Amino acid sequence: MRKALRCVSVSFLGVFFSGCIVSVSPREDPVYVFPGMTKTFTVVALADEGDMVWYVDDEEVQVGGAAYDYTAPTDGSIRRVLTVRIAVALGELSYTWNITHRADRAAGSPNNPHVPDGPGPWFEGWYTRVSDAGGSRSIAVIGASSLPKGEGFTPGQPLPGYINVLISEGDGRPTVSYTVFPDNTVSRVGGEPVSSNPIPFSPADFEWVAEGFGTITQDRVDITIPGVLALHIQTENRLPFNVHNPEWGPYGVLDLFPLPLRWWIHSLGSDARYRYTLLDTEDPQEISGIGYAHLEKNWGAAFPIGWVWTQGIAAHNEAQFVMSTAEVDLGLFVLSAWIAAFRSPLVSWDFIFSMPAAVVYTERDACEGTFLFEITDPTRTLLFDASAPPDSFGPVSSPSEDGFQPDNGIESFSATVRVSAHEGGVLLDERVFTNAALEFGAEFTCPEPRKASR
Repeated sequence: MRKALRCVSVSFLGVFFSGCIVSVSPREDPVYVFPGMTKTFTVVALADEGDMVWYVDDEEVQVGGAAYDYTAPTDGSIRRVLTVRIAVALGELSYTWNITHRADRAAGSPNNPHVPDGPGPWFEGWYTRVSDAGGSRSIAVIGASSLPKGEGFTPGQPLPGYINVLISEGDGRPTVSYTVFPDNTVSRVGGEPVSSNPIPFSPADFEWVAEGFGTITQDRVDITIPGVLALHIQTENRLPFNVHNPEWGPYGVLDLFPLPLRWWIHSLGSDARYRYTLLDTEDPQEISGIGYAHLEKNWGAAFPIGWVWTQGIAAHNEAQFVMSTAEVDLGLFVLSAWIAAFRSPLVSWDFIFSMPAAVVYTERDACEGTFLFEITDPTRTLLFDASAPPDSFGPVSSPSEDGFQPDNGIESFSATVRVSAHEGGVLLDERVFTNAALEFGAEFTCPEPRKASR
């Protein structure tokens, strides 16, 4: 005869006790599962596993077992309810997960605003770049705030900021840069000024406001530079950097360490709509279109002393890549850091400088607009071979210990980047990305002067 168990409902140190259910995984709500992907749900209970029955939307899908492998449908549905019901002597216990297939509701908390952990210098900024789906045009927006050196931070305190809008028709044509430095910017979550760091496993949900110029959120850009331009971008259907763990960024386990600079990629290829009007022309006309958006952010003490960054999205959003290499001043020494990612129907690879067996070879010439970076580990090789016409670059600014440093980098949206992936000496995939982004910063830029920002 089964012994009756007496259980109580209590939460202690984050462990869930309800009846005879001891713990469940995953614990976040809602749980995001990318369409076509499989995620395992588990429950630990003081009960016989044979008495556990699993349901999806009240339809029985599995009898017995403390784990269920859920595969997200690809039919466009956006939510499911997964329930495990457990027969016990006192009746029935149950636990329910709300599952979403909407990537915009996936865990993306690092994209939310942060707070400094001490006096400045400190900065935080968001970058959105849209590649037009039907042509060669690119539009990018940077919005950032800076806490000056030696100053403490008070929630709601307006900070000096930086806005940069970059527009290019691609195919070798110039990347035109429009820059302003707002006096007052503030970040908000839930309508309130940010006073603490993001809650883990929460969706991105914030608003960065530049007084007199507009706002940036996790899926929208509304920026006006009076008398110069007005711009709107709307994104949806986020493609997380890691579709299995949407709160996992390019740093991986290094996010557990107190690094002086952070990099988060919110989406490798969201669907996007855009429109903009150049107001400083004799006949202002609205230009609009659709495309795919790359969204990322940085925060920390300051940018590297030199860097190269490149990014691209293939036609129909079929493949994506992003990579960066930099010299980071850690005080006692300068760290040569690099991170690379390549996604295609055939390859999904991440590489990072902390990998013990990785060997790299690189060449760069900002004056000629060329960059090559090759990564090799014991079985794989990933190569980025990039070039852009020197006259296609426009200026960008970057954060430093003394605030934003104007025209401290150059960026082109006319780069051609060949990405090739080999494993065991066999070519797995090779893609040529046109009208990709290529950026050289600080000590990695060309010493020759470039056209100033507008």
